[in-house]
Formats: sequence, C-alpha cells, structure tokens
Amino acid sequence: MDGRGAAYLSKDGQWRIFNTSGSELPVNDVLDIVVDSQGAVWFATYQGLACLGSDGKWQVYSTENTTLPADLISALALGEDGGLWVAAGSGVACIKEGQVVKSYTETNSTLPGGVIKSLDIDGSGRVWAGTWGGGVACLNPSEGTWAVYNGKTSEMPGKTALPSNTVNSILPPDADGAETVWFGTDKGAASLNLQSGAWKNHTLAVQNGGELAQVRQICRGASGSLAFALDGGGLAVMDKAGSWKRYREGSSGLPSDAVADVAFDGAGGIWAATMGGGAAYLSPSGKWSVYNTDNSEIPSNYLNAVLVDAEGKIWFGTWGAGVAVYDTVAETWQVYNTANSSLPLDDIRCITSGPDGKVWFGTWGAGVAGLDTAGNWRLYQTGSGLPSNIIRSLAVDPAGTIWTATPAGSAYFSGGAWKALHAGETGFPTDNLQHVTCDRSGTVWFSTSESGVAVYNPQGLPPVVQKITDPGQKLGEIILYMNNKIL
Repeated sequence: MDGRGAAYLSKDGQWRIFNTSGSELPVNDVLDIVVDSQGAVWFATYQGLACLGSDGKWQVYSTENTTLPADLISALALGEDGGLWVAAGSGVACIKEGQVVKSYTETNSTLPGGVIKSLDIDGSGRVWAGTWGGGVACLNPSEGTWAVYNGKTSEMPGKTALPSNTVNSILPPDADGAETVWFGTDKGAASLNLQSGAWKNHTLAVQNGGELAQVRQICRGASGSLAFALDGGGLAVMDKAGSWKRYREGSSGLPSDAVADVAFDGAGGIWAATMGGGAAYLSPSGKWSVYNTDNSEIPSNYLNAVLVDAEGKIWFGTWGAGVAVYDTVAETWQVYNTANSSLPLDDIRCITSGPDGKVWFGTWGAGVAGLDTAGNWRLYQTGSGLPSNIIRSLAVDPAGTIWTATPAGSAYFSGGAWKALHAGETGFPTDNLQHVTCDRSGTVWFSTSESGVAVYNPQGLPPVVQKITDPGQKLGEIILYMNNKIL
C-alpha cells in the first residue's frame, strides 16, 4: 500500500491492515512482499527488512543489527533452497534461517553500482538484479561472481539501447497480446519486442547516407500499417509486412518535408500536418490532396497537430492561428481562435479526444482547453492543478482519463479535477516530459527530453515506474524492467 502499510485479504473476505500504528513495521511504505515456505511474511521498506513469523512475532533487519549493505530494501526474491535474496541499496544480500549469510556490494564484488530496483531468480538458481543506472547484474551462486550487462558490454544479445534519449513520441502495442512498442527519437525510430526484449533501430535518414531524421510522431492504421512524421525527412510508411515507403517534397504530393504530426482515418488514408506546407492527405489509392491557405479555409500553413475524431472530422492545431476543423463529408471548414471563441491561446501544440466526444487542446503557454459536443469551453491552467501552462502532449486512457506531458511534470484529469505528478514522487527520470500516450491496459508511457522513456502503471501499489534509456547519453546505461521481469 502506498504510504499506508500492507494489507492482507483472508479466505473469508476479511481485511487486516499492517502499519506502524498496529505492528512493528518500521515505516508505512512497503516496496515488496514475499511469503516463504515456513509461512513467514517479509516486507521490504526503505528503513529495513521486516519479518512477520508464522508465530506472529516480528523481527526487523537493518544495518544496525546485521551486515545488510543498506537499509533501503527495494526488492525481494525467494530461492528454491529457502534463501531470501534482498536488494539493499546498491548491494544484494542473502538471508537463511534468520541470518545474513552473503552480502555483496560494489566494494567486495563486481556489482556495477546504482540502486537495485528488481530481483529475480532463474531456473538455474542464478540471481538477476536490475539496477537504476548500472544495467543488469547476474550472480552465479556456485562461483560467487557477478556478470554485468549494460550499454558498455556486448554480452546482452538484442538489448540495443534507444538511438537517443530525446524521445518525441511513443506508439505502444495496439491490442492485448501484441508485442512491439515503437519509439520516435531525434535520431530515427526504434522498436522493442516486449516478450523477447529485442530492439531494432530504424535509421530513417533525412537523405540517403545523411543525418538521421527526427521522428516527431508515429501512428497506426487499422490495417496494421505505421506512419512516421519526420521533421525534415517527410513521411515514412511501413506496412504490416515490414515494407517501407518514403514520401518527400518534390518527389510526391507531400507539400513539405517538415512533418509535425500524422493520423490515419477510418478508410486507411493518412493525414499529415506540416510546418509550412499546410495539410496533406494520402488516400488509400495513393492520391494526394493538399489543403493550404491558398486553396482552403485553413488559417495557417504551419501546423503542429492533427486528430481524426470518432465522426471522421479532421482537427488541426496551428502555430499561432488557432484550431481548424475539416468536415470531410460536407467539405466545410470551421475555425476556432481567441477572437471568436474561448480558446485561451492560438498556439496549439497537441489535440486529443475522449470517449464522450470532448476535444482537448494543449497550448504553448495557456494550459489546456476542452470543447464539449454542445460547444461549451472549459479552461485549465496551473491554478487548476496543472504543473505547467506549456502543454507538449495530451493522451486519453481507456477509462477516459486525460494525461498531459509538460516541461514541469505530468498531470491527469479524472473526476473533474487535475492531479499533478512529479519526478520526486513517481520515480520519473525527469520532470521534463516530451510526449505521453496510453495503451489498452491503462499503462501510461512518457517520453522525455534527454532522459529516455518512463513507463507508468497507475494501478500499481505503489504505482510502478520503469525507465528505458540510451547508454551513450546522460543516464549512462540501458535500464529496462517491465512486467516484473528484467528484459
């Protein structure tokens, strides 16, 4: 339980709470729980390891009364021989029959350093430790030696890091059982197989053999095709079979190579929002249509965002000219700006819509605006609970909760109120968030400016944050821990 101790649900449906008031738990923040073969319950806390024996007696293990490497106990794993393995700060210890029988630290072993975030034991009895900043370490218990796998070693097949820690967009799996998540970075794209842990980098060069394109956005169509918005590199499309096509200004109907956002419509066509060329539509048959200030009522050729809503209407967020909505059936346009509506700012950076049909707009300096189906506006700024009025990204989860990414953290809107989330309380690698998206399970994915990716499970107790980073940049190593397994 997050800050409230631990809870036990008996077979007859009765709850029992263990906390500092009614037990010998040292603190109410419990990070992990293990039940051993004797029926003893072990609790990991940041002030030591607590054990509730089958006889109802408590014992607390700490650096004061044992040789544990640290009082911060972050993870536990039970071996087949009955040994309890304990992640203690940046070290690992083993407890048998109530005694610390082994203790490994950076000083007396080759553990790489960094707080141990996860522990697991494989079928051969090897102990695996996932660290925050030092990669993954594996103990061969018969030899007592640790092998370290991180971005500087070559012994981790398929575990290539992100091409860059500046991640602009994330596309999680689209259905239960799907395996691949995609990341758009400022040095191309990367895909990760969540089951095998295998990475694949996709260079997507601006020109053949030239610098890598910045991937601004990735979206998926109903057929399984993917579209990539490339800043300076045009539009890239990969079909379900893995074949690629590139569309460039001058060699296709794309009006500009500076593509800020992309979206599929229900027919499988692709809408592209460009910075300088207006909007472009690639039909399923391969025909291009361009909408700009010369041939349509779109108020600007500089577009930041595009959304296809449930009714098939196309929403565009512009750079300084408000919002434009295109009705593809009636072939009519409607424009919302600060002069004719309650839109607080004309610089729109992101758009999303909820299951109730409400459309949400993220502005560059005036917070979030919501427009419901009846035409009513609602504005939200830092006074409403947002961490910043600069909104870089918006997303909606399966429950209809709205999530934000800002330079000062995240916030989610549920039950009519905003709740801010910051690195200090969540474990995010930084508050400088670039993009947010939600998968079908309710997991929220955040990309950051220069600090990789944070994967947030709001249903966890406490909510679980995992990180994915590039070893060549600021965080030093690759760290990947998902679904309680080290990949």
